[in-house]
Amino acid sequence: MPPHCSRFSLTCLQKLFSLSSYSNEVNWNRTRTEVSKISITVLITRCEYILSRFLTDENGLGDCPLPKARLEEIIYVLQELARLVIHPDASSVLPLHPLLRTGLAEDKEKHDSHPHLFVLLPSFCELVISRIKNTGASAITASISHQGIVSGKAKLNE
Repeated sequence: MPPHCSRFSLTCLQKLFSLSSYSNEVNWNRTRTEVSKISITVLITRCEYILSRFLTDENGLGDCPLPKARLEEIIYVLQELARLVIHPDASSVLPLHPLLRTGLAEDKEKHDSHPHLFVLLPSFCELVISRIKNTGASAITASISHQGIVSGKAKLNE
């Protein structure tokens, strides 16, 4: 990809994170909530694509190193996803399991949750499974129970 396209793509991604982000602003209003709902949907789709493309590249390149731009992109996305806090009303548009949605609704007053990470959980799991297969690290298996997902506390069994 030409450098100018890469910069444009990164700028758009940064803007999506910014539009999706909630920070207890006093002037948060209905319009801002609607913008956040739209942008989080687009952001999640974009992040799923980036994670999927990273997985495809990692599996397809074998022992060859990934391009620096791809590594920087995935690191940026993972860091921003970890920092991202979305408004509770914006989480209503996320495609979540009904039990997760119920649990999040009960914690609506608690703004330090990250419901967008639950949406991306299957993509994260694919990355872990791929890494385990590719590195032969099968001695460690990830066990995510139904209750672990609902509570946000996944277990790692060795």
